Amino acid sequence: ALAQRIGVAELSATIPEYCGAISKNPTIRANPAKVEAEEQHCQPGLLLQVVDQAVCYDVRELAGAAASVPAAPQTPQAGADDIIIDVRQPERALRYPLALPKHRVRHIPYYKLGSEFATLDQSKTYFLYCERGLMSQLQCEHLVQRGYKNVHVYQKGAVPA
Repeated sequence: ALAQRIGVAELSATIPEYCGAISKNPTIRANPAKVEAEEQHCQPGLLLQVVDQAVCYDVRELAGAAASVPAAPQTPQAGADDIIIDVRQPERALRYPLALPKHRVRHIPYYKLGSEFATLDQSKTYFLYCERGLMSQLQCEHLVQRGYKNVHVYQKGAVPA
């Protein structure tokens, strides 16, 4: 109702899932004192470094861009040793678990996968999963650009259940 009232309902309906990057209950009115106290736990200069390296995207352009970004080559079927990585936010993955009895499924949220992928067994092949495929596609492309060849996007029907 609010989206309709402020004139963004039509645009909002076209934006794909971003559940891997946005929590279910984001803090929208943070207590400045608590934020400052938490910032004291950061390494000096880390926040400035992150801000300097940040890349901003217009969400209205991501869906079209993701469709034109080539992902890693698709593998028709995952082998018994291949691993499916569910990149959805933890709350979503717990509420709607991905059940693939013939495959090992791991949950590594989208926002952690970039830093944790290097710690995984690189002799294995990984398929990234999210409900609409956009977050898995974007993360797969990011990992491929970093030189990983053992990562693919999960597509319904491509991995036997």
